[in-house]
Amino acid sequence: MYFLRMIFAAIVSAIAAYSDYKTRKIKNKLTVSAALIGIISNLIFNDIGIKSSVIAFGLAFFICLPFYMLKMLKAGDIKLYMALGAVLGTDNMIECMEASIICGGIMALIYAVKHKCLKKNFKYLFEYLKNLFYTKKLSPYINSNTDSDKYFPFGIAIFMGVLVKTALSIFY
Repeated sequence: MYFLRMIFAAIVSAIAAYSDYKTRKIKNKLTVSAALIGIISNLIFNDIGIKSSVIAFGLAFFICLPFYMLKMLKAGDIKLYMALGAVLGTDNMIECMEASIICGGIMALIYAVKHKCLKKNFKYLFEYLKNLFYTKKLSPYINSNTDSDKYFPFGIAIFMGVLVKTALSIFY
């Protein structure tokens, strides 16, 4: 059953990544239905457990909320993580998050190099962190130096993280 959960998570995140890439949105129909399937299947089969499923659903929200408030993640990304939590349970959801953050960092680095804005983006990050240190106030992380079309949809990084987690669970 575990393998089927990973395959289902990969399919859901692939659809979300495609939608995010094409429209810059991850549809509620996808995330809500995936979350319901995850919770109901955990209730029926109890291989991961309903408790782990519900906790992972809520934990994904609370982990991602600060990043949403700082405009580093969009609502669809959070809902996708929540759905993955409902499907995979706490430990697997956290491992998918870790893998997707690493994949997202690598993708962002490649993207910045490709679009020749790496130096500008690091300068903005340094200024943001310096401002945070001196003022001790959080503000949204919006880099106005970068064109909006140069952002990559994070749904792709989430999909890549699920693939990495799936591959690691198959081979290790």
